Amino acid sequence: MSTLTTRVLASVTEIAPAEWDQLVCGSPLGTAFHTHGWLRAYETAAPGACRPMHIAAFDGRDLVGVCPAFLVSDCPRLHDYQSSLVTRPVRFAGPVVLAHSLYAFYGGVVVRGADVPVTAGLVDALTHAARDQRAAVVGFVNVPEEQGTLLSCLERSGFHRGYISSTNRLAIRWPSYEEYLRQLPTYNRRRNLRRERRRGESRGLRFTLGFEGVDWDHVAELANWPFSRHGTGAVPHFTARYLEANAPGRSSCDSDMMVARDASGRPIGYALSLRHGGTLFGWVMGLDYDAMSEYNQNHGYYHQLIEYAIRHGLETIDTGRGAYQFKVRYGFTQHPLQLAMRGLSADVDDTVRGWVADIARNAWHRFETKMARAQAGGGRD
Repeated sequence: MSTLTTRVLASVTEIAPAEWDQLVCGSPLGTAFHTHGWLRAYETAAPGACRPMHIAAFDGRDLVGVCPAFLVSDCPRLHDYQSSLVTRPVRFAGPVVLAHSLYAFYGGVVVRGADVPVTAGLVDALTHAARDQRAAVVGFVNVPEEQGTLLSCLERSGFHRGYISSTNRLAIRWPSYEEYLRQLPTYNRRRNLRRERRRGESRGLRFTLGFEGVDWDHVAELANWPFSRHGTGAVPHFTARYLEANAPGRSSCDSDMMVARDASGRPIGYALSLRHGGTLFGWVMGLDYDAMSEYNQNHGYYHQLIEYAIRHGLETIDTGRGAYQFKVRYGFTQHPLQLAMRGLSADVDDTVRGWVADIARNAWHRFETKMARAQAGGGRD
């Protein structure tokens, strides 16, 4: 490698989509949430208030690494991690630089292979850029285990690490949905999942695929319900404008929409998914909880997602964080995600150290509690 150079980007549009996505699609670290289209949609309509400050690394004129990042002054999900999801709420005097978004299943850098110099260069450049912008804190969120080079680099650079959540993945290995059901570990589980599906269908539940006629205000309303039900929705997490920004025609994201409808045809749920490589990301799901007791559309969605992945020859379904007890029944496995943060002054860094430990302690307790319930229920389903 010749001399490595880095550049701060005020928008992902400073690099051509084909050049950016060639790197993302060619790297094992790339996901749908690192693509040009997803980042452009977030730049255009992100909930809260933020502005891009992505880092791009070049070897000569060749793009060899990217670190998507945003200077965040207001974010509903960050607000939760500073208040309702911790024991001791915190506030910082300045903005926070995040690589890259709590709305993404995965953060972290994208480089060609496990390139240590490029990874270290991206981390250093982001930290310097955060100082230049007078940020109080710089950090990486939702970093998976596959980003081991990055996590090691962050520890050496003084970042404080901790568990933040786990993502749920299902490897697709079956030629048909019936084959998938047959491989489930117990007769009771196979019987119960078939029964849940028949229950919804017998009452008129059906699914349509596509964006035609979608009411984005209704999508946002249902997508925000789980947060308000669990006490973390003081500020709406999703807006109609942001969700619509990810639809075809407004974005280059490879996205699709599943709509659950009751017997009258009324929408009672939405699942906005993204495709990248061989993975189907079940990204945003909104459910009408008042209709759940009759239609069980949450179960219907998982049957639909699995059938969709098999039909399209995909390798993995990734449904992101949470609902572990429910997803274990369908065979999903859990994969931990890390948070790594540092304060940009000594006094702020002391606060950040305690904040990261607080997030990790509470998040791990929630995960262990839900997984214990899933394991306790394993013999009954």
